[in-house]
Amino acid sequence: MSIIQEKANAIAADMAKNEVEHHVALDPQLIVDIIGVVVGVIQILMQCFMTPKQAQLRMANPGVVEKWRLRRVVRSQLDDDEMNNYVGAKIVQSSINVSKSLTIEEVTAMYEEVQQKENQ
Repeated sequence: MSIIQEKANAIAADMAKNEVEHHVALDPQLIVDIIGVVVGVIQILMQCFMTPKQAQLRMANPGVVEKWRLRRVVRSQLDDDEMNNYVGAKIVQSSINVSKSLTIEEVTAMYEEVQQKENQ
């Protein structure tokens, strides 16, 4: 399993623990959407020329701008307004919860995975 898929599953599991119905949080399509969110966030960080270490520090303690960017990525990934209203904020919060425990090695692996997919 790729590091991004692993973290998307962790986000879904966090959602299932926090007020989202289990069958919704662990829905395969929603996990695919969460993978898209993770990839989108990593792409933004890479475009901002952040090193994995800088990105890990921002993810561990996100500010207003980071949360705003995350909400935008979630909104763009969930193209259905009803679904965005139902789980959008919960994806954001669970993403923040999971990102606080990321190591520099994990962020580096996510950077490498995104770069590899972009080069294919």
